[in-house]
Amino acid sequence: PGDESRPHYIVQSVHATRHAGDYLPQQQARYLEYGASPRATIAFVEAACAHALMHGRDHLIPDAVRAMRHMILRHRLILTFEAVATQVPVEEIIDGIIRAVPTPRPWRISQLSKDAWGCTRDVWSWVCSTVSMRR
Repeated sequence: PGDESRPHYIVQSVHATRHAGDYLPQQQARYLEYGASPRATIAFVEAACAHALMHGRDHLIPDAVRAMRHMILRHRLILTFEAVATQVPVEEIIDGIIRAVPTPRPWRISQLSKDAWGCTRDVWSWVCSTVSMRR
């Protein structure tokens, strides 16, 4: 893609779940035992594209990612025993992570080619290379 900051927003949001201490205050980060896998990135891209199209847009906006955040991440994050025992809502952790990631400008879906998986080929390639570099 021409502007890597846009798909990077999704990658960085998922990455932040695995490195919560770098994004959240320590009091909140300690509640997250395990973050989302790289597959959450794929789910975010597909869901954000679907959200945009259902709302008559040919471009992704950060609001589409934010709108899908709980549905995509809720079951992918594992909270610590302390978080579960004190009934810390996983949505609170998700919201903190999404707020901590810098927000880009919108990008057009039509500028990206589709592959057989329904995920954009350019974004898919970029996500794969970015995720492998972060391991």
